[in-house]
Amino acid sequence: MSAIPPVIELAGCIVLDGNNRVLLLHRNTPQRKQWEVPGGKIESGETPDAAAIRELKEETGLDVAILFGLGAREFEEAGERFVYHLFLAQITRGKPQITDKRFDKLEYLSLGQVKARRGELSAHAQEVLEEFESGPLAKS
Repeated sequence: MSAIPPVIELAGCIVLDGNNRVLLLHRNTPQRKQWEVPGGKIESGETPDAAAIRELKEETGLDVAILFGLGAREFEEAGERFVYHLFLAQITRGKPQITDKRFDKLEYLSLGQVKARRGELSAHAQEVLEEFESGPLAKS
């Protein structure tokens, strides 16, 4: 019987522009080439919302305020188990830019553009797409 891998706790933010397009980052590393929601690992002693704010700042240079939580979802990728805490956030300062060398692109994408890139999305971004198909992105 194989051991169940430990769950890795992640947190991230959905940031929408004035046209209800979602901000995504394109990871370009030897291990992964995919579009992702800004976010990352929750550090020891850190709350999910604090981690989401910190990760967004580290990856995009943006300061944000959390508007509300969108829940937590479990998913598997590359044999690892994750729980991703997702928040809707509003920019309070800054313009999005790539501030993490693991990423080579940053774009606001409409629901149609996200759907067209479905095969290029991380496992979690695919779940976000499904969540938003009937929500705020559905109008775009």
